[in-house]
Amino acid sequence: MFNKKIKIKLLSFLFALLAIVPNVVVFAQFPELKQTELSVLSQDQKQNNIHGFCLKKTLYFEGHPVFQYQHEKSGAWAIVEKNNDIDKKFEISVRTPPENNKGINHIIEHSVLNGSHEYPYKNMIIELSKYAYSTFLNAFTLPTYTTYPVSTTDEDELESLAKIYTSGVLHPNFLENEKIFKKEGIRYELNKDGKLLANGTVFNEMQRNNDLLAEFIKRIFPNTEGKNLYGGIPEEIITLSHKELCETYKKYYHPSNMLIHLTGDINYEKFFKWLNEDYLKGYEKQNAKPVKYQHQNPKRLKKYETIQYYKPDVNKNMADIVSAYIISSEDYKESVEKLNIISSVINNPNSPRSKFVKEKGYIGLSMTTLSSFFDPVVIIEFSTDNPDLKSQKSTEKTLDEIFNKYPITQVEIDTAFKKEMLEKKIMCETQIYENHVDSSDFIMSFIRFNDPCSAKYFNIDSKENIIGKKKDELSEKNITDVVNKFLLKNKGLITVFTPTDNPKLNPANKIEKKLESLESQKETLTKNFEEQKKWAESPNSLEDAARIKSMFKKLSDITTPTLSCPLKSSSIDSKKYYESVQEIGDLLAFKYIFKILNLFFYYKLKLFFKLIYINFCNVTHKYILDN
Repeated sequence: MFNKKIKIKLLSFLFALLAIVPNVVVFAQFPELKQTELSVLSQDQKQNNIHGFCLKKTLYFEGHPVFQYQHEKSGAWAIVEKNNDIDKKFEISVRTPPENNKGINHIIEHSVLNGSHEYPYKNMIIELSKYAYSTFLNAFTLPTYTTYPVSTTDEDELESLAKIYTSGVLHPNFLENEKIFKKEGIRYELNKDGKLLANGTVFNEMQRNNDLLAEFIKRIFPNTEGKNLYGGIPEEIITLSHKELCETYKKYYHPSNMLIHLTGDINYEKFFKWLNEDYLKGYEKQNAKPVKYQHQNPKRLKKYETIQYYKPDVNKNMADIVSAYIISSEDYKESVEKLNIISSVINNPNSPRSKFVKEKGYIGLSMTTLSSFFDPVVIIEFSTDNPDLKSQKSTEKTLDEIFNKYPITQVEIDTAFKKEMLEKKIMCETQIYENHVDSSDFIMSFIRFNDPCSAKYFNIDSKENIIGKKKDELSEKNITDVVNKFLLKNKGLITVFTPTDNPKLNPANKIEKKLESLESQKETLTKNFEEQKKWAESPNSLEDAARIKSMFKKLSDITTPTLSCPLKSSSIDSKKYYESVQEIGDLLAFKYIFKILNLFFYYKLKLFFKLIYINFCNVTHKYILDN
């Protein structure tokens, strides 16, 4: 998910720069997209059982194989995508429904990366970034799962990173070492006046304006675990104990509840070998507790509700209006591509709909699909300071007018589709960007259907290809049918969020009251707090640092893509041109022509492309300078 968003932002930044260059003309030629034919059956398909991993399915995505394995003894699932990515990726995802607002899954995520039996090392992400050559290194807690992804261009580096991450996930030190829980979750300290204070990484992190999100999910998922803020609410994090944290870990962190995702041209048999021998063979899948998620029945929800949230020194008349539409998993599968096109059209700030809502007195208009909840949700939102526009009747009328007065046209659909195809060509076919199914799709398939490659989640054709949208499916009629079914006939759950400076709603006051209620236990809660604080802030030992460092190569020993960008000059029609040809791959050819009015800007532009344009292949730039 992250990688996709980062790439789109990168592209947006690039195209935004091109858009503001004075007198710029851009020309591009693209070959037709063609699915790669696999003329010879991959040797990997013949290996039905590798180190305890049994091959269950073989699918294809854009020409490369997608192997679905399951470790027979432990029950762990593994998805392997053999493709030509320069980035090689390893990711472990765990199904973790939030049972309350204590942020348990979030604190486990942080604690996992603070040392394991094999690698007793704090602040793993920060420290690994000092020694490892990685292109991505992080961990995330989402509404339905927790995930630990790493990627790099070097297979040896990936293996070292994968071992450290797997060790943290399956053999974490925090189960025995309560100091890790107090460092990452919640601990108690005394200030200079002897007053009780709460501290902890997640506790502090979750004080950053999460009120709206917490109220929103409680509003649309009141009868399921989805109502809980998966990151945690500070005044409830305070009540969490180390024992409860460990019990939750043991409940969910079993291999049969995990999905391993490997992508790139790597020797995955080598990964399977140590995964089996060092970690998985010690587990029995029948010992895993079943993980259950609950569906929310939209009929049980209020159609309209006003919610206040704390925000001091603001215009109290300004309100955020959100209309939410809960969609079934089956409908989402059939309509997700069309919903993406609708979102692209709605989010165009120059569309007639955006102009219409502004003329009515609203500020902004956006549409988003929240797919990481168990029940997918589409939301449409805008803001207003006009009290007459905040009612249920007024909002429903505006939503109807957005689609009925200004129906989505074929031109808008084609424009949105072409934009996505351009991004796809650049991101997926340069052999630089990732060219695989987003890992979030496999884990959501696992969550919803207990199968990472379920046909109930993915569109799979008769030749076992995972397919997305086709241009002929994105007609005006098909898009209109989706709009009518999900956004018009199925009236949204309208929520009006209004700010207030009421101190009773101030999260800081809630925390203060909670701490006041613990004053009688202050001596017990703060016992040895200075020792805990000193440990939390202390660096890792030199011996541990040396051991971690020894697992990784010197940067000089790692081969990374390099570019040669020689400049050539020529003249056409008395205009001077500078041409730079970058030979990176063989799939795409881009040709950009720039007319630059001064040499200073040319050097800035040259620097920009040197930093950013490494991600394009067969790129030809022509810089045009006026004589």
